[in-house]
Amino acid sequence: MFKNYFKTAWRNVTRNKTNTIINVAGLALGMTCCLFIYLWVKDEKSIDNFHVNGKNLYSVYQTTTANGKVDGSYSISKEVKGGVSVDFLLEDIDSAVPEVKHFAYYMTGYELPWGHPETFQVGEKIIKMEGSRAGKDFFKMFSYPIIQGNPETALANMNGISISRKMAEIFFGSPANAMGKSIRFENRLNFIVSAVFENLPQESSLHFDFLMNMDAQKKLLDVASPNLLAYLELADNADPKLVEAKINTYLQPRLDKERTSKTKMGIQLFGDQYLHNIFVNGKPIAGKIEYMRIFSWIAIFILVIACINFMNLATARSVKRAKEVGLRKVVGSTRAYLIIQFFSESLLFAALAMLLSVFLMYLLLPAFNAFTGKNIPVPAGQISFWVSLLSIVLITGIVAGSYPALYLSSLKPVRVLKSTLQFTKSAVWFRKCLTVFSLCFLSCSSFQPSSLRDK
Repeated sequence: MFKNYFKTAWRNVTRNKTNTIINVAGLALGMTCCLFIYLWVKDEKSIDNFHVNGKNLYSVYQTTTANGKVDGSYSISKEVKGGVSVDFLLEDIDSAVPEVKHFAYYMTGYELPWGHPETFQVGEKIIKMEGSRAGKDFFKMFSYPIIQGNPETALANMNGISISRKMAEIFFGSPANAMGKSIRFENRLNFIVSAVFENLPQESSLHFDFLMNMDAQKKLLDVASPNLLAYLELADNADPKLVEAKINTYLQPRLDKERTSKTKMGIQLFGDQYLHNIFVNGKPIAGKIEYMRIFSWIAIFILVIACINFMNLATARSVKRAKEVGLRKVVGSTRAYLIIQFFSESLLFAALAMLLSVFLMYLLLPAFNAFTGKNIPVPAGQISFWVSLLSIVLITGIVAGSYPALYLSSLKPVRVLKSTLQFTKSAVWFRKCLTVFSLCFLSCSSFQPSSLRDK
């Protein structure tokens, strides 16, 4: 039965090649836009969500209230005592709060405008590399694979340094050869390679080719960046709200009593930070997630416009198709049969359009990556990708074919065969509404919310 539907649909689709090309091209352009938005959204959502213990991994942020104004930042305060020593406020939080399984500070060494790439030397080879400083528990928390050395001891010694595979190959030829070797830093300090980690994946928001122990930062190095970040891993089933309360209870006695501002700490899932990193009233609520929502709606609207154009073209040809409908009804075809037939045609159009769309996606992906500054691959090995393509085909085929199928299948054979067919007022009104909707959307698509223009 379904084979007969497909044969009839294929015959009708290939009968009028010009109409087929126009319909397939229109749907394919809409689908291609949707696919690129889908790939971009999928890539953005993947940032920092590859860590094994990500559901327990949190960033610490600071909320400061002063003069009636509330500000927020991921940069954690440091208290300076007597103009000499620096007190890292959350230093022993993993001991003070039982729910905190691991804790690590993190400070970049190259963040502009304060920091810069730093110079390393082995023999005659002198190269600048970008790196950071981190607490001893850093590799226990984050899923950056250690390929040489031990995560437990990679950052345990302030005279040790963990380097990437890339850095190991540059200076020592291989990760294995790098272990235990000395490397000179800024022509004044020597560090011993204690571990080699795999090059960071593109899904990581943190970027570094080396990590030094935070004690080295406090006792040996000049501060390259004022941004002191803090991360913690909670025990399973720990209550984040309760942990926040305990952190602030621990924090308040350690703050400078002469402060005129009020300081509190909060925690946020590390996997959410990339998309929710703009502070509103001292909390990280907004951010790139707004763009993702907007572009997702744009993808939906683009597909709807493509479906509307398909409907308009189909109804514009309805006079020609009406005679076919009339003859089929005369020879015994039911309305249900005709509805299924028209839906089969629209689904076939959608499938052909998807094939063309996938070809265009492969063809244009390098240009898209250059435009977005990303390196997005086609996730051909993921089942979810193919399920998404099939879903788009089904939704597009059903939506695009709905009005032609329901309208044409309702035509009376007597009127059709007597050549007295005219569009009813409702049919004309519906087509005008589709056209007006298309024009309104095209006008609104150029509108950009002020909240996004200001960012």
